[in-house]
Amino acid sequence: MLIAESRLSPTGARADERVAIKPSRMVRLAEEIAFKIAGITSNMQGDLRAEESHWIDLVLESVQNAAEKKTLVVAGASQPPIVHYLVARINEATGASGQSVLYRLVDNDSDANIQELSKAIDSGSIQGLVIVGGNPVFSAPKETDFAEKIKSLPMSAHLSYYENETSNLCKWHVNQSHWLEAWSDGRSLNGTLCIGQPLIEPLFDGVSDIEFLAILAGESAVNGQALVQSTFNVKEGELNQGWRQAVHDGVAKNESYLENPPVNRNDFVSKSSNAIESVFEVCFVPSASVWDGRFANNGWMQELPDAITKLTWDNAVQLSPKTASELGVKQGDVMEITVGDDSIEIACIPVPGTADGALVLPIGYGREFGGRVCSGAGVNVYPLRSSNTFWSGSATCRKTGQTYPLATTQMHFDVNSTPGKGTQERLPMLYREGTINQFEKDPAFARHAGHALHSLSIYEERQFDGAQYKWGMSLDLSTCTGCNACVVACQAENNIPIVGKDQVLMGREMHWIRIDRYFAFKDDGHGHYDANKLDSVAFQPVSCTHCENAPCEEVCPVAATVHDTDGLNVMVYNRCIGTRYCSNNCPFKVRRFNYFDYFRRDPLRSTGLLQVQPDYYVKTQSGGKTLRAMQFNPDVTVRMRGVMEKCDFCSSRIQRAKIATKNKWMKLSQAEKEKDPRVKIEDGTIVPACSECCPADCITFGDLLDKDSAVSKLHSSPRSYEMLEELNIKSRSKYLASITNPVHEPEHHSGGHH
Repeated sequence: MLIAESRLSPTGARADERVAIKPSRMVRLAEEIAFKIAGITSNMQGDLRAEESHWIDLVLESVQNAAEKKTLVVAGASQPPIVHYLVARINEATGASGQSVLYRLVDNDSDANIQELSKAIDSGSIQGLVIVGGNPVFSAPKETDFAEKIKSLPMSAHLSYYENETSNLCKWHVNQSHWLEAWSDGRSLNGTLCIGQPLIEPLFDGVSDIEFLAILAGESAVNGQALVQSTFNVKEGELNQGWRQAVHDGVAKNESYLENPPVNRNDFVSKSSNAIESVFEVCFVPSASVWDGRFANNGWMQELPDAITKLTWDNAVQLSPKTASELGVKQGDVMEITVGDDSIEIACIPVPGTADGALVLPIGYGREFGGRVCSGAGVNVYPLRSSNTFWSGSATCRKTGQTYPLATTQMHFDVNSTPGKGTQERLPMLYREGTINQFEKDPAFARHAGHALHSLSIYEERQFDGAQYKWGMSLDLSTCTGCNACVVACQAENNIPIVGKDQVLMGREMHWIRIDRYFAFKDDGHGHYDANKLDSVAFQPVSCTHCENAPCEEVCPVAATVHDTDGLNVMVYNRCIGTRYCSNNCPFKVRRFNYFDYFRRDPLRSTGLLQVQPDYYVKTQSGGKTLRAMQFNPDVTVRMRGVMEKCDFCSSRIQRAKIATKNKWMKLSQAEKEKDPRVKIEDGTIVPACSECCPADCITFGDLLDKDSAVSKLHSSPRSYEMLEELNIKSRSKYLASITNPVHEPEHHSGGHH
């Protein structure tokens, strides 16, 4: 995979070849590739730079090497229409169009629609406005001045999940039911008719969007189910087998598929023009946590570390180390960024891999509607965003001399932080990777990278003879993209609290699984590394590895952390007295301590740097509130202040599978039981939350006693290695070394640091 981008994205971090360029250079790059591959001529202006030419040569070589294999070119959502057009023509030339990629006709341009609406309100032709979802007061282009437009209308109404900036200015706010509480229908990208049915009754008596529109239209049927049934020509209350089958399947069968329209070949190229390059260019990107702001009032999302910056509870302008050095700023310094006549002040964070001169601004923060969670979190960058600079544009910037605390998590839990060794010395032992050629020459290269281990111990090692199961996990570093889905899934499954920015600043976040991010830089052959020459980026999921020789157990004075009969390292919460010796002795730093009784209080926001709200100490509400209780997983104990906790391999799911399997086993005849006295759980039955939600199938879990299980086979893979194997802790979790596929074999070795 080869990528050109302005910021360092998770996709770019996993690319085999990457070039960082300003947004204004993207058109020129696309034009050159289109000319070389598809023979499309356009008004190409200016010469290519050395790094751009090198990257294009790699692209062309990759396309040529692919031969009969499929080649796909993808344009990012933030790219201008000319880039999307050129990419479509390239895909036509390579044969990807209609095979690897299908095109669909799109709705009208939403930006043009809101501009048209704004003009209609100004002209007085609109007296009443109904807004279904969205939040245009917060996110619309600045020149529309949508807040003043709504104020000028005699009647305005807003349907939304909760009151936000738009609702506060409308005359009416209508409570919208969540999409999981409502009936709905729609078409997938290929045209298949899909049906959505509610999983729960609306908690707050809200109405869905189709019910709301039916009421406004004066329809006789305003029930969501009846409205969806009308799509199938089924009357309310009527029994219809086709309808029942469609509800059961979730899709309607024998539906016609949408056609793949041809690329518009009008004189598009000659009418386009290259963007004008400037010294500094802003690049607006949706936040991976709060997106465009719609998830800003979700504490899980606010406290989720960004995949690259590891920043929580805030946004910050990302810039290259070289640009930061030229401006004289470092992490936490506040900068003033100006686009046109509008300015904002925002803290900065240098990020290797960012294009020099690019100022990357995550959107969606700085909400002003008084949300209990998001109030005061981050800076609103929408005031810089107009129709002409919706994704990027020219800017100026300066250092203000002020500082702002940024709560990042990367340095909180260093693994094997040996005195005198920086991460660049430790990284090759923790995270092991090699090229495809290296793997073919030496499939066990990852194991050879570690220290030779002689299994000697001054203690009698624990034996698990006779155990029914031996649970283990395998994590594939080649497929992990650092997306953090496992972090949120674990938080939801195990009732893990959010703690607030001030607690994160003190290293007290509670996530049971974390994604360590490492940068590797090119060296000069003398052990010197340049932060401006990013070589690669590594993502490594780390949770409790359930060591058979667990260091944490040796130091607990009350046996609060012990092994169960299956060899899992588990916590006995009512024994724990909070010494935290176990956390100190854990080489992976995966244990979390409850400094406060988070579930019985309302913390989240601080009143100042490291100043904790009184709510941390004074109980303000009961933990038995109905909604809060509904959010909890009833199979997992809710912990309180003074208790240590950690990953337990989703033991509640393990126990559920054990009970179900044992019940089936008990129904077998005595002869069948004697054939296999072991109650074997079928491989794949137990899937931990982190593995279940992983989009890349990075995490595999199962029984190591079952030699045919997927996890047993992966542990036997030559790529498999145990992190910190030299400590003789015998981890149940092992990693598969990352395999890269660069166009050319690198001529140097890399080191890394945070």
